[in-house]
Formats: sequence, structure tokens, C-alpha cells
Amino acid sequence: MEYLNNLEVSSVPNHLLELKVGVPVMLIRNINPSKGLCNGTQLLVTGLEPMLIRATIIGCSKIGNKVTIHRIIASSAPKKWEFIL
Repeated sequence: MEYLNNLEVSSVPNHLLELKVGVPVMLIRNINPSKGLCNGTQLLVTGLEPMLIRATIIGCSKIGNKVTIHRIIASSAPKKWEFIL
């Protein structure tokens, strides 16, 4: 079981995401459209490591492809810059 916490993206509140192997998930951002990793793509989690998720695509034109998603840390909290991303 892997916990991803303090994920903060504009319009998405801070939350704790608990993932387990075998759980279906859906992407909520475009990561790599040419490999089928688009907003709305359905995946089945096949492996969890500290900095990445291994999965199989189960819902789009690339069904059956195995993919690796690296941890993305996104924050809209202002730190160095005067604007919020």
C-alpha cells in the first residue's frame, strides 16, 4: 500500500491518496498522450514503488499496454514566486 500525501493542484484540495495493487484508477491529467496516458484513461495498478506506479491500461485505444507513472509533485502554494501555478 502506498500513500501519496500533500498533493495540491489548482482546484483540487490537499488530500491523501491510498493506492493498492489491483485497484482501477483514472488519470486526471495528460501525462503522455502518445502512450495513451491522457486525462480520463483508466488503469489497473500492477505495482507500487516509492517514486512510481506500474499499471496496465484498461480503458482507451491502448488497452493492455503496460505503463510506468513517475511521482509528480504539484503544488500551488506560493514559495519562491509571487504567483500561484
